[in-house]
Amino acid sequence: MGQVMKLANGSVETILNEKDFEDILDKYLGTEAADYFHSLFKDYDEVKALQEKVEELESKVEDLEYDLDNQKDKYKELEEEYEEYRIENPRHRF
Repeated sequence: MGQVMKLANGSVETILNEKDFEDILDKYLGTEAADYFHSLFKDYDEVKALQEKVEELESKVEDLEYDLDNQKDKYKELEEEYEEYRIENPRHRF
């Protein structure tokens, strides 16, 4: 559903998307204003994409940290098992 706006000159415009708003800016404020608005949206989209990438990478880091903790636990268990074996079998040297 669109956004209906009453402009300062009394006219009413319906905005369905970013392009509609750009067209209104162009019509009432000129091309430079519309271009400026467009560049702001482009910058916003780029920032949003970067934020999504950062969130994705943070999630991967969390997963890797979890996996690393599990591997450390397994390594510690194996070390303890090896040490017990060495104590129980002193004739076997490694």
